Amino acid sequence: MVFKRKYTNLDINEITEYIKTQKIVSWKDLEQRFNATKGAIRYLLRRHKLIYSLSHKGQQFTLYDMIKTKIDDDGLWIYENFVFSRWGRIEPALKQLITNSLKGYTSKDLRNKLNLGLHDQIQNLVKNKEVVRMKLGYEYIYFSTDDRIREQQIKTMQNLNPELEITPEGVIKKKCVKVKEIIDIRELKPGDYVLENLEAVRRVKSGWKKTEVARELNKSPDTIRSVYKRFEKRGVKGLIKKGKK
Repeated sequence: MVFKRKYTNLDINEITEYIKTQKIVSWKDLEQRFNATKGAIRYLLRRHKLIYSLSHKGQQFTLYDMIKTKIDDDGLWIYENFVFSRWGRIEPALKQLITNSLKGYTSKDLRNKLNLGLHDQIQNLVKNKEVVRMKLGYEYIYFSTDDRIREQQIKTMQNLNPELEITPEGVIKKKCVKVKEIIDIRELKPGDYVLENLEAVRRVKSGWKKTEVARELNKSPDTIRSVYKRFEKRGVKGLIKKGKK
């Protein structure tokens, strides 16, 4: 069976001009505007490189030639709430962002930059060893897999944050501060145990091991564990010792 070809009046120039006028479009937009099927319009656009939005499930697209000079150094072009990448899909875009970054990215940084939830995509990159992650407190920082690039990223991060150091286990944490320095800064007195407890909790929250905190603050590990447990259960009130009735 032979079908007669429809939409003989479709003009590729009209389609591309319409896209340029609208900036971004969906296939539904074009179908309604030109009263034609997606297949027919797509056939006419076959020689044009299309770039799809990372957000909104890739429903919006535009002509690459139209926006290529507007793409920023990260390979991104943002129009209204829609984010486009020269790298096409989300995971390649993430990998390039991380590789090209000066000091790595946290997942929060990446979410804010792309205006997307990225948990699964980031996990896939880590699983496939396409990026390197290092822990800082309760979050991770993601770096390039290239040793030379990663070394420079970490160096830049440390220059911008002198209080950070890398442990032999590959964990990023804040450098130890001697207890006498805390006393100078806080002007603690022997009875100021509340501030001492607060400092202990702060360090644990920053990623320190409880044994490290105990050693630096000249406390027993059991004391630090007890203080932290009380804080987790009762908040700030847990930092205050209860007298015996």
